[in-house]
Amino acid sequence: MCEFDAIAEVDVELGRLSGLPEPVVARLPRRPGQKEERWVQLLTDSATGIPGQPADDLPSGGAIPTLASDVAEMRVEVAELRDKVAQLCDDVETLRRALPGDGRVVGPCARR
Repeated sequence: MCEFDAIAEVDVELGRLSGLPEPVVARLPRRPGQKEERWVQLLTDSATGIPGQPADDLPSGGAIPTLASDVAEMRVEVAELRDKVAQLCDDVETLRRALPGDGRVVGPCARR
């Protein structure tokens, strides 16, 4: 456990943890009459078990990014784009062969 001398030190550390490339905490909106910031941990899928935390105060599933599914979707998209670029390069090569002259091609499809 860490010891903090002031609440401001806690806020600084929580802010740092929420600013990581893969945040481990998220700031919650203040409830009426509440002075301090509220935070929720993002290390597990569920925030159940937080004392005094009404379920309707928790961010919705869309408010906390699910990085694993986002990365998986992006990987699929990148693979599809790579296939399209490869097909376009093949098409450019076919057109290059059909050109009169040297058929010089520049850019990402140029022969190396």
